[in-house]
Amino acid sequence: MPLAPHTAYRRSELQALYEKFEAEIEELNQRVEEQACKRLGARLLLTHPGVGPIPALATEVFLGDPARFADSKALASYVGMIPREYSSGGRQRLGGLSKQGNPLLRFLWGEAGAHAARKDPELQRFYRRKLVQEGLGKASVAVARKLGIRLWIMLRDQIEYHEFCRRGQKQQKSSDACAGMPETRNGVKSHRPVDYATRLPLAMGSSNNSSWSMVIEEMFGGQHGVDDRKRAEQVRVTPMNRSGRKRRTSCADGAVCPSSGRKKEKTLLTRPTSLEIPR
Repeated sequence: MPLAPHTAYRRSELQALYEKFEAEIEELNQRVEEQACKRLGARLLLTHPGVGPIPALATEVFLGDPARFADSKALASYVGMIPREYSSGGRQRLGGLSKQGNPLLRFLWGEAGAHAARKDPELQRFYRRKLVQEGLGKASVAVARKLGIRLWIMLRDQIEYHEFCRRGQKQQKSSDACAGMPETRNGVKSHRPVDYATRLPLAMGSSNNSSWSMVIEEMFGGQHGVDDRKRAEQVRVTPMNRSGRKRRTSCADGAVCPSSGRKKEKTLLTRPTSLEIPR
């Protein structure tokens, strides 16, 4: 179907303008890539999956000296990826992002985080878990912040992506805290430090050091433990009691009760008599 003369002219003008912009954008991308290849820090950041020349160059330029940040929280506060706080007295209220830092850097981290979550298995697991727990918006911000912390660590230590992953796995095996490091499959608490002072002792021949039965055996061992086991054998939960309460089994007529050691006498069932109510 042919277009009207003015509509066909407008379409041709827009197509020519689109081709002109595409050529200019391609030239700018090449110049950015050349600048990123000349910088050592940007070359290190390019080794991370999902990070292109623009996020790598912007991260190195906007962060400056990475040693000026004490920890990852200071970095997130500088970029503006921390929640606002409206607290008064003993009540704490947290709002949305503060957005006090560079908006371009936050945007680039968000875009790079979406690509990195598809290519990096650890970020992908982290994103899926946050997606179920918090939703799409908070999961995207959490991945962007985690990716930014990773890039900051790589700049601070002057390491590549593979060395970064190797250090993360080493810290996981040593049970040390590793903010921003790759996680394990066991959840967010798997890389937290272990308090060996409160760790339960390991029993002989047992591989589970957190078994409460071992502690109970040590605290109430000997004859007390034997008596408890005997009483536990005499107690059962009946189907009539669905609340979970335990009821002692009744001894049969003429049998010796194991708890008291006495012989129970046979009981005769008699027909109930009618009660006369005085007038």
